[in-house]
Amino acid sequence: MDVLTVSAVPAYPAAEIAAAWQRERPGTPTESIEIVTPIWRLAKLFADDRGRVLRSAGIDAATLDLLSVIRRSGPPYALSHRSGAEAKDQAQALRSSAPRRGTERILVPSTGSCS
Repeated sequence: MDVLTVSAVPAYPAAEIAAAWQRERPGTPTESIEIVTPIWRLAKLFADDRGRVLRSAGIDAATLDLLSVIRRSGPPYALSHRSGAEAKDQAQALRSSAPRRGTERILVPSTGSCS
């Protein structure tokens, strides 16, 4: 795993990116680069951190998606197999083995009915 250190990053890399665009393609609008690039970089840092936290908790993205679908289904926070099949169209999380893993780990109570 690569760790990004402050010394490894230029003071304001977005300004350097914008300057490179101006050098290579003069007249190209670059104002948004200095706004969007830092936001993208922050988003990546947040996503990486979120992934580390989920992995440390033993939860993958598919299981998290499944839990989100169940939470949105409301009390009693359980889906029947039929509801789970319907939720498949709404959330791709059910394409994986997340429902089985969720039931095995008792994250998702099974209603027992396959109808």
